[in-house]
Amino acid sequence: MYYHRYYPYIPMNYYRLYPEIDTALFEQSIQQSQKIANDCLIMLNAFSNKDFAYQVMSAAQNGNQPEVDRLLDSIKVDSSISSTYTPSGISIKLHTNVQNTPCCLFTIFLKWGE
Repeated sequence: MYYHRYYPYIPMNYYRLYPEIDTALFEQSIQQSQKIANDCLIMLNAFSNKDFAYQVMSAAQNGNQPEVDRLLDSIKVDSSISSTYTPSGISIKLHTNVQNTPCCLFTIFLKWGE
């Protein structure tokens, strides 16, 4: 018995045309990411100070977001910082822009409870 094979029709414009590759924005993102990574190290070093860590934990456990923000801003990093916290830890996001567009984001989660 003979079976007819089906071969799908593939139109000539099958391949999608991409724009020319321009790595300028990508390179800027990499440079900004390296700066954020350095800022993360600065933040972690600040948290290694027990007095500072205690102040941040105390403000967070009391629900005092403005004080947590003030303490984090006192670290003096170039990246923008936002934070949220729960009874189990704090999440710190460091982010920056390239050409007025958000490009790079690092998140640090530090656990302090169960």
